[in-house]
Amino acid sequence: MARRLLITLVVTMAFGCTTVRVVPPPPAAEVSGRWVGSWRAIDTMNVPREGMLGLDLAQDGASGRGKMVWFDTHITMVPESARLAGALGVPVVFAISGSTVALRHELGARQLAMQLTVDGDEIVGAVDTPARVEVRLTRLSRPGAVSVAHRLGLLEADGARVGDRVTTLEERTAMLAAAVEDARGTADEAAIAAREARDGVEESTIAQGEMTARLEELLERRASENVTGAASPVASSGHTDRTIIHTLDVRFAFDKSQLDDAGATALLEVVDLLKENPELSAELEGYTDSVGSTDYNMRLSQRRVEAVHRYLARAGVPLERVHIIGLGQLPDKDPDARTKNRRVTVKLLMAED
Repeated sequence: MARRLLITLVVTMAFGCTTVRVVPPPPAAEVSGRWVGSWRAIDTMNVPREGMLGLDLAQDGASGRGKMVWFDTHITMVPESARLAGALGVPVVFAISGSTVALRHELGARQLAMQLTVDGDEIVGAVDTPARVEVRLTRLSRPGAVSVAHRLGLLEADGARVGDRVTTLEERTAMLAAAVEDARGTADEAAIAAREARDGVEESTIAQGEMTARLEELLERRASENVTGAASPVASSGHTDRTIIHTLDVRFAFDKSQLDDAGATALLEVVDLLKENPELSAELEGYTDSVGSTDYNMRLSQRRVEAVHRYLARAGVPLERVHIIGLGQLPDKDPDARTKNRRVTVKLLMAED
């Protein structure tokens, strides 16, 4: 009997002192960094509304903290906490499960709650409210060093772009060779082409000069009014009048929302003007051709305007100085009109004091 009790005691001590530690798996998504994008909702009059959105997140394991800034929050569908916070932003906490992020106000879900889905450097989701407010964000930067895989992806993308440019150059060379072979007055045609190119440069220079002169005129008038103490009238609606300084159309390929090299080059001038002149703001209007359904084209125009907005944000233009809206399709009757309608119109504006 004593021997049986001793065996029972030894077995109990051996198994009773064993501790099994369960280590939870790491989350599938990594969301640290700066994100920028837009929100979209349908107001009480069944009219689509949208605005800009900024998000900074710091992840620690499967949770973290951050700040969310909502812009253009003039409708009641946007949570009150976001509208009241303004540019100061809403403090948020979040938890990650797989590729799903549950995000809420640090004071509780009654203030703000969102369900988000992460796909690499893209986030989509909605606010937990009766009136659905959809959000779409793209990561601008990550904390720390760039991963090897990400660098390889960038190199592959650069290689693809170089390959496309080489192919384009080869095609242009072949076309030029055929034109030279067929032409008889090579010297005359070259002279005409040179003259047209020179005229184009002169027209571009004149347009640039007119825009600069207009900007300088407005700045001088504003400075003069400030010195003399003259007060400009304020509209009864409470909005400040704005003058269009410059308009630029950024073209897109059929059914595409990616910004090409030509569009990026054209936007360099806009970036320089916005950086050098803090009095200026920008309005981005997205459009499509008439091919496809109205709903699809509305979303396509929004993606196009977001592509231009991301480019300006990456170039250092403050979010609060850029306003965006996707306006959907425009009527067209021929291929030339459809080509012109696949665009984002950039308007540089100056507020009239």
